[in-house]
Amino acid sequence: LEALLASEDAAETTAETAAPRELWACEGLLLRVHSIILWIITELPPGARRFRVKHAINLHKACCTAAVAALMLANGDGSEAAYVYLAMHGSYGLTWLLKDRTFPDASWEMPATAASAAALWCLMGLFWIAPALLTACERKPAAPVLGLAVGMYALGMFLLHSSDSQKHWTLKYRPGSLMTEGLWGSTRNPNYLGEVFIYSAFACMAYRSEWWWMPWCVNATVWAVLFVPNWLVKDRSL
Repeated sequence: LEALLASEDAAETTAETAAPRELWACEGLLLRVHSIILWIITELPPGARRFRVKHAINLHKACCTAAVAALMLANGDGSEAAYVYLAMHGSYGLTWLLKDRTFPDASWEMPATAASAAALWCLMGLFWIAPALLTACERKPAAPVLGLAVGMYALGMFLLHSSDSQKHWTLKYRPGSLMTEGLWGSTRNPNYLGEVFIYSAFACMAYRSEWWWMPWCVNATVWAVLFVPNWLVKDRSL
């Protein structure tokens, strides 16, 4: 009986510890992938690191309105849904640039080579898959989905810019302090949550295309190799 109980205890212990070990293995893989991504966007040869990561990001944001408008023109799409998407993605790019001027994010100040800046800009071009599918598809989003997308976009914009503003001014006047108030009192990543809502809204707009899954794959990849590892690094630093 004692031998049986001992074997059961051992089995329970193995079951309890198996999940954490698997979690740590997954975490290590994500962090390794994250380090590769950082190398691509900062140290891709050749050349010296004379640019900053934000230069590529800001250039992409500045091009969003023109890119969506060009897709509308190329596909002959003057629908209400296309103009709603143009307003959303265009205003997102504009407010990002305004945010960088008023309360910039220090994490994007990392130096980068010209090749890295070019690679990052090209990779961010994958976010224009959603408007490409929307404008190329004859069937446009139904009114309820259009309303859902606008609602998610508005919520995402509030979370992103409000939390980034709070973070900037808190760290400026109370450097090194742990933010536990406002939006940061409910979650450690309200700005990332805002971006999840924003890009989910963009992806929703293309749901009637036969390739609707492509923008979701782009989003999921960014969230997995960039957002989640950043969360892990932040948690380890607390």
